[in-house]
Amino acid sequence: MYAFYSLFQLPLEDIDLEAEHSGLIALLQVFERALKYNEPEKVYLEMAKIYENSEKQELASKTFETMARRFHTSPAVWTAYAAFKFRQVCDW
Repeated sequence: MYAFYSLFQLPLEDIDLEAEHSGLIALLQVFERALKYNEPEKVYLEMAKIYENSEKQELASKTFETMARRFHTSPAVWTAYAAFKFRQVCDW
C-alpha cells in the first residue's frame, strides 16, 4: 500500500511544483507523465484545481470539459465541475 501511495504522491507533487515554478510546456510534460502512473481521473482533477488556483480559468474550464467527456459516469468529476462553475458565477 505504501508503494502505491508513494507512486501517486510523487507525480502530483511534481505537477504542483511545475505549476508554481515553470512554464506551461513543462507542466504539461509532468501532467502526461503523471497520467501514466496514476488514475487519470485523479490527475485531471488535480490539474483542474491547479489551473483554477493559479487564475487560469480558461484552462481549468477546458480541463473540466475534457473530464466531463472522458469520465462522464463519475460523480466526483461532475461535483467538482459544478463547484467550479458555481465559483465562477459567484466570483469567489
